[in-house]
Amino acid sequence: MNKHSAFLKAIIANRFRAYDRAFLESESHFRLQAEEAFPFTNAELAEMDDEERASNVDWYVDDYVEYSKTFPEVLRTGYLIGYYSLYEYFLRYICARAKQHKNIDIDLAIITGRGIFQAKIYLEKICGIKDLGNHQWQAIVCINKIRNSLVHNLGVLEVSENNDKIGLLQYFEKNSVTIERDSLNRIIIKDGYIETVSKLFKDNLEGTISKAFS
Repeated sequence: MNKHSAFLKAIIANRFRAYDRAFLESESHFRLQAEEAFPFTNAELAEMDDEERASNVDWYVDDYVEYSKTFPEVLRTGYLIGYYSLYEYFLRYICARAKQHKNIDIDLAIITGRGIFQAKIYLEKICGIKDLGNHQWQAIVCINKIRNSLVHNLGVLEVSENNDKIGLLQYFEKNSVTIERDSLNRIIIKDGYIETVSKLFKDNLEGTISKAFS
């Protein structure tokens, strides 16, 4: 591993490690709060009469739903957007470092496209880097669509021919354990998805660095 690769990989690892730890600790906190928010077991509820049971459920259920469902959904949405921002920033940063390393005169800014797509074209066409984790890239494109839906459409996924072309619906089917769409086509991020996205982004960036500075 040359000094360019080692330096970039260390920066990326440190930043992702901070996000990973913050996310996991926040999610753990909500999980504990949910357990404390509803202090009765099913057996204890079964021993209560109907009036007492209904009273206790009404009293505690709002806090329980917030800590077990609402707050984790907000947390995961925010972190998905945050992880995507990290990925896009570092992909563009790799472009800048590769330009310097290879003494390239062409700037990223003149390349057609935006965001991660512009950076990928630059690395492949200008820097001559081949196979930027194409199997990973298919998933990253789907995550891009999910991120855009969260940012611009309050998490409602618009059904379109383009989404079919990039395999977005198949992506949801493949990852249905950790992400899904409800009856209104709203994206639901479940337990384990954020960790999967974090690893995918890190692996892709590290692989790109290895190819860019080999």
